[in-house]
Order: sequence, then C-alpha cells, then structure tokens
Amino acid sequence: MSRETILSLVKDLQEMGVCIVGFTGGEPMLREDMGEIIGSLDDRSVSILFTSGDGVTKQRGRKLKEMGLFGAAVSLDHYEPAIHDERRGKKGAFETALNAIRIFRDNGMYTMIQLVATKEMAGDQAFERYLELAGKLGVHEIRLLEPMPTGNLIGCAGKCMLNDSERATLRQLHIKTNNQKDITKVCAFAHIEHKELYGCGAGFQHLYIDAQGNVCPCDFTPVSFGNINKEKVSLIWSHLNKAFGRPGCKCFLLENADKLNQAFTGTLPIEYTKIRNLCRFPKEGELPEYYRVLGWKSECNCSTGLSWQGEGVSRAFVCSKA
Repeated sequence: MSRETILSLVKDLQEMGVCIVGFTGGEPMLREDMGEIIGSLDDRSVSILFTSGDGVTKQRGRKLKEMGLFGAAVSLDHYEPAIHDERRGKKGAFETALNAIRIFRDNGMYTMIQLVATKEMAGDQAFERYLELAGKLGVHEIRLLEPMPTGNLIGCAGKCMLNDSERATLRQLHIKTNNQKDITKVCAFAHIEHKELYGCGAGFQHLYIDAQGNVCPCDFTPVSFGNINKEKVSLIWSHLNKAFGRPGCKCFLLENADKLNQAFTGTLPIEYTKIRNLCRFPKEGELPEYYRVLGWKSECNCSTGLSWQGEGVSRAFVCSKA
C-alpha cells in the first residue's frame, strides 16, 4: 500500500475509536516511512511495532520514539542463536533481533519478545532457559503464541498444532511466572484467550489488514471481508463484526481449520463468501467468562439473558427485555 493509503487508513481507524494500532508484516521496517506513519497517530491511539529486528538501527530507533511509538515486539524464536537463525533462514538473525531489543529498550519503549511456542518450547525446562535470556535482555514482556494452521501451515492442523495438554502447560507457565516477583512478565495467548478469560476476539475486538489492503478477522485467520482500496474500512468492519457478532469461547481459526482448508484453492486470503456457510461463527451459545460477568453485573439484574447492542467498535451487553 502507498503511504497516502496507509495514512488515510490510520485516520479512519482512529475515527472508528481504535485504541491500539499494531504495525506488522512481513517486516514493517522495510518501509522507510514507518516513522512518518507512526507519527500520524494522535493521542487517541497507541502504536506497537512487530518486527524481526531487521532494519532497526540506533538512528531509526530514536526516530520511532520521537514519533510516538509506544512499544515494540521483537520475534525471538529460540534461546539458542543457531536455532533462531535456522528458523529465520538467515545467519546472524539472532544478533539482529538482540540488537533491536537493546535499541528499543534503551529508547525507553515498552519492549517485548515473542515466539511461537512449539511442542518443545511448551515444556517447562525449555521455557525456563528462554525466560532466563529474557531477564538478561531486560525486556518487559514475553508474548507466547502457538502454531496456527495458516499460511504455509494451512494444511497441517493435525501435525504441528499444540494439543490441549500442551496449551494447558502454556496457561500454567503464564500463571506461575506472573505470580513471581522480579522476573519478566509472560503473556500466553492460550491463557488470555481461553474461555475462562477473554476468549477469541477475532472480528469483535480486533481486525487485521494485510499489505494488499484485505481486511481479515485477525492476523492469523486468512479470510477477507473486503479491501480498503475499494471500500472504507468502517464499512468492511460492520460486515465483519456482524458475521462474528461477539467473542467466541474457542479460537475461530483452530475451530474451523478443516473447513478453511476445504475452501483453500492455493491463494490466501480466502473470500468470506466462500466460507460463510461452512464455518461456525460465535453468534450464539456460551460467552467467555469476562464478558459474561461484565455484562451480567453491569447491565442486567434479571434472569432473561443478554443480547448485544451497538455498532462499530463499541458494543455493550443489554438485557433482552430492554
């Protein structure tokens, strides 16, 4: 997308009430105008950069801070340099990541490292070594993701994905680590997106816009509801939000991986029209605990149940008798 398109998009997102704008890729630092793009956000939103570290220099780090960048998440796939380099397909990638981490940290930004937790990294012993490295680097947070059946992994949901036991291990790592003092905090998405907390917010709490302008429910779900080069993002969001309706108790992508694989014809993203009658959307049924408790306590004192009210980004629980 051109700079003008992105600047217009950022303005539209802020008008919609978006509070966090994340810039990801690919590698966003390949754009020489990242500083200007980040600087276009006013104080209604904060910005986060997701990067491999490639293209991050001391000069650019200072510039990003001056332009208002709040935080940066650097991908660090392993605590062993050789393994990280192998997974990145580039010798020296580990040192590149560490250099970026130091630059962001030294410029006073909220600094995170993130990794896709493979079956090996879902174990306590491997993660302890990763946690030790995080402490030495002085980062503020570790973001723990898991393999997702998308991109080059779209057809291997049963091979590479974590099982329930391994996800439970990640949840326990989140809880155990964050109950300790003076160590790096951990954000395991297997925990915060569990039905006992916030659930899956795809198409409800957030959206993803790829480099071609396709608007998808999240950065892992390869389903396009429209393109910002053809329609306003607010209009596309209304279609997307209507399809999902509310947060789900299960990850939409993991729950519908087989159906998305059926609709996949070699090109991503998949058009929504091809999967709308195949996939299960979280329009009814159980709610994640956070939303159930929030809605019940704040809006309804009877036993008739809740419905959703509101358009766009802000929605609210209301009593169905209201």
